[in-house]
Amino acid sequence: MNKNIKNQIDELRTRQKVRCTKPWTSLEERSVSGDYKVCCFIKRAIGHIDKLSDRDIMELRNTTEVQDLRSSIKNDRFGNWCPFGCPILHLRNQLFESQEFWDYDPEEYNKFSDAFRENRARMISDILEGKIELNTYPVRLKLYPSDFCNIDCRMCDLEKTNVVEVGDTYF
Repeated sequence: MNKNIKNQIDELRTRQKVRCTKPWTSLEERSVSGDYKVCCFIKRAIGHIDKLSDRDIMELRNTTEVQDLRSSIKNDRFGNWCPFGCPILHLRNQLFESQEFWDYDPEEYNKFSDAFRENRARMISDILEGKIELNTYPVRLKLYPSDFCNIDCRMCDLEKTNVVEVGDTYF
C-alpha cells in the first residue's frame, strides 16, 4: 500500500475528520424497487434508481440529497439524517476497521486493479478535504437486480412482491 495513503488513513482514524465516511464510500440499493441510501442505518431513502434508466452512477452519488448528507456529516449535523443510536457514529473507533474497509492485506491489495486503487486513493483524499461533490466511484456498492428470493428472513425489507424489470443499462 502506498505510504501516503497509509498516512491519510491514519489521519482519518486519529483526527476523525468526519464521524462517518459512508456518504463518501457507499451506495446501497435498499429495495428491489430502486430506493437507495448510503447506509442501512440512515432514516430515509436518498433517491431512486430507475432500473430501466441510463443514469450514470456518478449522477446518483452527487444528487442534492447526497451532497446535503455529506455536508451534514462533515459539519457534525448528522441528526437530520442519521438515527440517534447509530452504531457507526457512536462506536466509530471500534467499528472503523470493519465498517470502512480501508485496510487490506498488502498482498491482497497489490492484486487489485490500478483503477480501484486510484479511485480509493482519490476518495480518501476527498474525505480528508471535505469534498461534497465527488468524482470517485463507491468502494462499496450494493444492488438488488431481482426480487426473486426464496429465503424468508425476518429482518429483510426487500419488497419481494414487486415485479421489477431490469434493463441492460442497469447492469
